[in-house]
Amino acid sequence: MLQNSRNRCGSCFVALGVALLVNVATAGAQEIAANIAGRVVDDGGGVLPGVTVTATSPALQVPAVTTVTNASGDYRLSPLPIGTYQVTYELPGFSTARREGIRLTVGFTARVDVQLRVGGVQETITVSGAAPVVDVTSTSSTNTFTREALELIPTARSGVISLLAQTPGVRGNLDVGGNQFASTPQFRVFGQLGQHYDTLEGVLTASPKTNGGQGGNYYSYGAIEEVSVKTIGSEADNPNRGILMNTVVKSGGNTFSGNGSWMYSGQRFQSNNITPELEAAGIKQGAPIAEKWEVGFSIGGPLIRNRLWFFTNYEYRPLGQAVINLYKPDGSPAVNFNSMSYQTDKVSLQMSPSNRVIGFYQFARKRILANLNEYTPLKTIEDAKLRPQVGKIEWQSVISKSVVTSLQYGQWRWDGQYVGNDPGVPAWRDTGDIPYLGGDNVDNSRPHEWRHHTTGSLSWYQPSGFHGDHEVKTGFDYMASTVSREWRSRGASGDYQLLFRNGVPDQIVLYNFPAKPITATNYLGLYIKDNWSFTRRLTVNGGVRFARDDGFVPKQCKPAAGVFQAAFNTPDCIDRLQFKVWNTLTPRLSFAYDLTNDAKTVLKGGWGRFERWRQIDDLLAANPMVAATATYRWHDTGDRDYDPGEVNLDPNGLDFLSSGVRDGGFPTGEVVNPDEFQPTTDQFSASLERELIPDFAVRFTGIHSRNYNPYLIGFPLRPSEVYNVPVTSRDPGPDGVAGNGDDGDMFTYWEYPAQYSGKGFEKNILVNGDTEKYSSFEIAGNKRYSRNWQMNASYSATKKSIPLAEKTQINPNALINTADDSWEWSGKLSGSVELPAALRFAANYEHRSGEPWARTVQFRGGRTIPNIVLPVEPVGTRRHDNLNIVDLRLERSFRLGATRRVAARINVYNALNSSTVTGRTNRSGPIFGRPTAILPPRIAEIGLSYDF
Repeated sequence: MLQNSRNRCGSCFVALGVALLVNVATAGAQEIAANIAGRVVDDGGGVLPGVTVTATSPALQVPAVTTVTNASGDYRLSPLPIGTYQVTYELPGFSTARREGIRLTVGFTARVDVQLRVGGVQETITVSGAAPVVDVTSTSSTNTFTREALELIPTARSGVISLLAQTPGVRGNLDVGGNQFASTPQFRVFGQLGQHYDTLEGVLTASPKTNGGQGGNYYSYGAIEEVSVKTIGSEADNPNRGILMNTVVKSGGNTFSGNGSWMYSGQRFQSNNITPELEAAGIKQGAPIAEKWEVGFSIGGPLIRNRLWFFTNYEYRPLGQAVINLYKPDGSPAVNFNSMSYQTDKVSLQMSPSNRVIGFYQFARKRILANLNEYTPLKTIEDAKLRPQVGKIEWQSVISKSVVTSLQYGQWRWDGQYVGNDPGVPAWRDTGDIPYLGGDNVDNSRPHEWRHHTTGSLSWYQPSGFHGDHEVKTGFDYMASTVSREWRSRGASGDYQLLFRNGVPDQIVLYNFPAKPITATNYLGLYIKDNWSFTRRLTVNGGVRFARDDGFVPKQCKPAAGVFQAAFNTPDCIDRLQFKVWNTLTPRLSFAYDLTNDAKTVLKGGWGRFERWRQIDDLLAANPMVAATATYRWHDTGDRDYDPGEVNLDPNGLDFLSSGVRDGGFPTGEVVNPDEFQPTTDQFSASLERELIPDFAVRFTGIHSRNYNPYLIGFPLRPSEVYNVPVTSRDPGPDGVAGNGDDGDMFTYWEYPAQYSGKGFEKNILVNGDTEKYSSFEIAGNKRYSRNWQMNASYSATKKSIPLAEKTQINPNALINTADDSWEWSGKLSGSVELPAALRFAANYEHRSGEPWARTVQFRGGRTIPNIVLPVEPVGTRRHDNLNIVDLRLERSFRLGATRRVAARINVYNALNSSTVTGRTNRSGPIFGRPTAILPPRIAEIGLSYDF
């Protein structure tokens, strides 16, 4: 494995060297950079060539950036770091013009047109506060969160979760007062999970393992300068159709500055939101925060003025939160203690006026108690210690006024260790019908994920070219990703789990530990696109992307023989297993039209085709070394524990029931499907954006997506048609007891004949399903911070049409009540205002539709499928209540001289003290409909900060 890692890393540096030789470089720098462009005319509207245009800003690492208008009077300053600029326009014989307060955000092109009057050379006309907020040259819509927005609104500072909380169309973790800061970020955009491209300083941080999860995206909130989020209209330089998020870290500057902060919250600042209705349902305790605090500091400045800048940040955040209705043996609430710490460093070196090198590194430590919930005994918990990290080295170069290039090598890693937390219990044991993993302080599993990410681009700007102005960009992305999770054996008494039915021994789940599967993907994307301005009003962006997507299981050997080796037939070693390599060419086409010719109203639209990446989870079940489970019938002899001889361990024998991947839930035995089609998305969008007043714009958007060939799981040796044995019983109704007044109709599921039993018939392949459809609309407004206030507002809704969920196992039972044709919607509002006496007030409001759900029943009585859980009503028959959450902030600041400031603040989260239920038991039985999750109660947080 080490050799494999070295080879990959070596390949990355070879690619880096080749790219340097041919001057091809990273897309990441260009996405982060911004631009100022426009036209200079005289009093009569005639164009003025030869005007000297000079931009200055504290964000520049050089004194100034200068260009000259061309024969058409046009100019372009690019690339520019994000920040606030002053631009001066000078031409002998004309008055000098100056534009101040031009705010550039990530990827934004500010069109600034200027008129010069004939006059004395000493006259200077200055205009302030006229920065554009509508980008009429970009064909995609962007949501930008500036430093002011990030710092002023009452966010819980929970990294990616808080960053996306106010983004229109995005639905993420439900965070109240920071209770989700250590959770794995999960979010979908306009109804769709996965296929996101989330970068920190241009380095992709989403997990390569799964299409839906975003494990590893833990960002230090105090280190962030700005965030740009695109939810639709991605151009050819972005591989995916999901969220494109660029997060930029602070960079220091030519003056020393820094910050120190402290925040605290706990039981003394918290309300009780358990209502009589919840108490009647058996809920005596929700999930209140026992204690939460945060300390952080940052400092940045020049090591060498105008040449070498640095920035460093450190944060530490512990959290103790009670678990809903879970108590210790002494009756006190069980509390899950989490913690996160971050160390972030960035160095920027201006080697010459046209060459810059940036180094960045962030290391985080996460600690959490895993498997802690009401329905799993305390003895199951494991102490999880996780270490995500990301870093890069980047070179940027302005070769000429028309050619810009840069190159970046980045690496993302996510390592961890799960340790048993109860040394007194050596194995799984009977706790009624609830099995559990008894910890024995064994280092049971160690996940390892990493990605080498090299990316590059070359941009060429050619004004007055073929029928207009052209900005041509070409580049590449290369990502080599590997996932390996080591599972260690717990010994003869530990590699199994006992299942009981009404207290009677029923089944046993075996584990093939030790296991250390290694699975990998290599992705190469090449693209070219042209931002073609036919006129100053119409811009068309056409591009094409070629991708080579290679997924494989590398050659490897099993670490050691397992206790239950016979139940799995795991080979000692395997050769490389190659999946189908995708070679695709995908076009993108979009446009932007300045309706009013004043850079204030723009009509945008487009179409793009996107190919779904290979994910490690697509391949994991095909790896014979995968950590796997095997479920067997268990014939206990009376001691309520497993003894040899109580189970026929032949995987093709009569006791075998099913197998699955331990870390993913999919069936084992996957084989390569030579006829597999790559899942593809066509996305259509149109939007109208208008600047209503200075610094305030609104946007109306419609989106329609079609996902072709989504992945399902087929069983060629046990096809759907052999499920021809009906098993019929009465739906017992919500109470789970047949024979009373709430019973439903007769219900039939299907099982297969006995000759199709055994692990040999569980061989499976990825197959393609029917088209998924998503139709959405969005209304959004943004008021950039100026004149002492800011605001973001949005409302979005999506209609889903999903025949089957991804990775559904194809058989007649999978078609029962599984189609999802529901709506989801959300409204968001946030803002802040400066008040007299150095007071600042801010608020967030979110309205979110409740999740759809359906009642399920566990049916028993079959022979080859002895029990199965199935929905007995369509998805969306029931819905959780809609959510309404309000967060508030009040802050008072005190000036200590010209550059120092102290601020005291109080945040109030869930100010309405809502106790909305967000999860319920969906299985028929005595606790059907019982809440499993509710909003945490209202809680206040106090904080202090010092800025210098």
